[in-house]
Amino acid sequence: MNNYSTSDESLTKQRRARIIYTITAIIAAFLIIYLMWALRELILPTVIGMIMAYICLPLIGYLKSRGFSRFWAVVCLSGLFCLILFSTIKFTSEIIPDQKTELELQARIRYKLDNKFNSIMGIDRANHGGNWFYTLFGRELEPLRENLDTALR
Repeated sequence: MNNYSTSDESLTKQRRARIIYTITAIIAAFLIIYLMWALRELILPTVIGMIMAYICLPLIGYLKSRGFSRFWAVVCLSGLFCLILFSTIKFTSEIIPDQKTELELQARIRYKLDNKFNSIMGIDRANHGGNWFYTLFGRELEPLRENLDTALR
């Protein structure tokens, strides 16, 4: 019997191998997509940890060259990151308004928008008339005004 395969047999083997590799690649791609979807909550912390490790490794090397042990270098850098994180949170919490201030701002914005709309449309409280623009487009603008008012509430 001949140990050499004919060209038809080798073409058939190549086709089978190509089909098997393609099916395997498709299954692997679906598996990777499924795992990324299932573990999506872990992706951001992992990426942040990788970036911090990339940044901190040279800093730890620098502190080690200054006489710190690796343990104390990591402790110092962790303390520095915590200090930066807490000061950032404190700074942003002072900028973000509390609920009372937020309600006051919403009321002021609603009042100003209502007055501006009434002055542009020529609407006064007594006769509810309006100018020519309001007579033409008032029906279309009133639902928009109510939706904006509802959104601001």
